[in-house]
Amino acid sequence: MSTLLWLPLIAIHVFAYLRRIPRLVADDWSKSSGRSLQKARGLRLGMNLSALLIGALAAFLVLLIAAPWITWITTTGDVPGPFLLIAGLLVTALALLAAKLLRWG
Repeated sequence: MSTLLWLPLIAIHVFAYLRRIPRLVADDWSKSSGRSLQKARGLRLGMNLSALLIGALAAFLVLLIAAPWITWITTTGDVPGPFLLIAGLLVTALALLAAKLLRWG
Protein backbone atom coordinates (compact mmCIF):
# COMPACT_ATOMS: atom_id res chain seq x y z
CA MET A 1 0.00 0.00 0.00
CA SER A 2 2.87 2.38 0.69
CA THR A 3 3.90 2.07 -2.98
CA LEU A 4 0.74 3.92 -3.93
CA LEU A 5 1.87 6.90 -1.88
CA TRP A 6 5.66 6.74 -2.09
CA LEU A 7 6.11 6.22 -5.84
CA PRO A 8 4.11 9.29 -6.95
CA LEU A 9 5.76 11.54 -4.38
CA ILE A 10 9.30 10.49 -5.22
CA ALA A 11 8.59 10.79 -8.95
CA ILE A 12 7.29 14.34 -8.54
CA HIS A 13 10.34 15.24 -6.47
CA VAL A 14 12.81 13.77 -8.97
CA PHE A 15 11.18 15.32 -12.02
CA ALA A 16 10.90 18.70 -10.30
CA TYR A 17 14.64 18.91 -9.69
CA LEU A 18 16.02 16.94 -12.64
CA ARG A 19 16.17 19.88 -15.05
CA ARG A 20 17.71 22.19 -12.44
CA ILE A 21 20.68 19.98 -11.57
CA PRO A 22 23.08 20.90 -14.42
CA ARG A 23 22.56 24.63 -13.89
CA LEU A 24 22.93 24.38 -10.12
CA VAL A 25 26.13 22.35 -10.39
CA ALA A 26 27.60 24.67 -13.02
CA ASP A 27 26.76 27.74 -10.92
CA ASP A 28 28.22 26.16 -7.81
CA TRP A 29 31.55 25.25 -9.39
CA SER A 30 32.04 28.19 -11.77
CA LYS A 31 31.65 31.14 -9.45
CA SER A 32 34.71 32.30 -7.60
CA SER A 33 33.78 32.96 -4.04
CA GLY A 34 35.16 33.83 -0.65
CA ARG A 35 36.74 31.45 1.81
CA SER A 36 33.52 30.82 3.75
CA LEU A 37 31.62 29.86 0.61
CA GLN A 38 34.41 27.51 -0.47
CA LYS A 39 34.25 25.86 2.95
CA ALA A 40 30.49 25.47 2.58
CA ARG A 41 31.00 24.00 -0.91
CA GLY A 42 33.41 21.40 0.51
CA LEU A 43 30.98 20.57 3.31
CA ARG A 44 28.15 20.14 0.81
CA LEU A 45 30.30 17.88 -1.37
CA GLY A 46 31.29 15.81 1.66
CA MET A 47 27.68 15.44 2.77
CA ASN A 48 26.55 14.39 -0.72
CA LEU A 49 29.32 11.80 -1.01
CA SER A 50 28.51 10.51 2.48
CA ALA A 51 24.83 10.21 1.57
CA LEU A 52 25.72 8.26 -1.58
CA LEU A 53 27.95 5.88 0.34
CA ILE A 54 25.34 5.34 3.06
CA GLY A 55 22.70 4.77 0.37
CA ALA A 56 24.91 2.18 -1.36
CA LEU A 57 25.50 0.41 1.96
CA ALA A 58 21.77 0.45 2.73
CA ALA A 59 20.99 -0.96 -0.74
CA PHE A 60 23.48 -3.78 -0.16
CA LEU A 61 21.98 -4.58 3.24
CA VAL A 62 18.44 -4.54 1.85
CA LEU A 63 19.54 -6.85 -0.96
CA LEU A 64 20.78 -9.32 1.65
CA ILE A 65 17.44 -9.13 3.45
CA ALA A 66 15.55 -9.52 0.15
CA ALA A 67 17.33 -12.78 -0.74
CA PRO A 68 14.66 -15.01 0.89
CA TRP A 69 11.95 -13.16 -1.07
CA ILE A 70 13.85 -13.58 -4.33
CA THR A 71 14.26 -17.30 -3.64
CA TRP A 72 10.58 -17.64 -2.78
CA ILE A 73 9.52 -15.86 -5.99
CA THR A 74 11.78 -18.00 -8.18
CA THR A 75 10.71 -21.29 -6.61
CA THR A 76 6.98 -20.63 -6.46
CA GLY A 77 6.63 -18.30 -9.44
CA ASP A 78 4.22 -16.20 -7.40
CA VAL A 79 5.03 -12.50 -7.24
CA PRO A 80 3.38 -10.78 -4.26
CA GLY A 81 1.37 -7.71 -5.10
CA PRO A 82 1.88 -6.92 -8.80
CA PHE A 83 -1.40 -5.04 -8.61
CA LEU A 84 0.10 -2.59 -6.13
CA LEU A 85 3.02 -1.85 -8.42
CA ILE A 86 0.76 -1.28 -11.42
CA ALA A 87 -1.60 0.87 -9.35
CA GLY A 88 1.38 2.82 -8.01
CA LEU A 89 2.62 3.49 -11.53
CA LEU A 90 -0.81 4.70 -12.62
CA VAL A 91 -1.13 6.98 -9.59
CA THR A 92 2.38 8.27 -10.32
CA ALA A 93 1.48 9.12 -13.90
CA LEU A 94 -1.66 10.92 -12.77
CA ALA A 95 0.21 12.79 -10.03
CA LEU A 96 2.90 13.94 -12.48
CA LEU A 97 0.25 15.09 -14.93
CA ALA A 98 -1.60 16.97 -12.21
CA ALA A 99 1.62 18.57 -10.95
CA LYS A 100 2.52 19.66 -14.49
CA LEU A 101 -0.95 21.08 -15.12
CA LEU A 102 -0.96 22.95 -11.81
CA ARG A 103 2.44 24.42 -12.59
CA TRP A 104 1.26 25.65 -16.00
CA GLY A 105 -1.89 27.16 -14.54
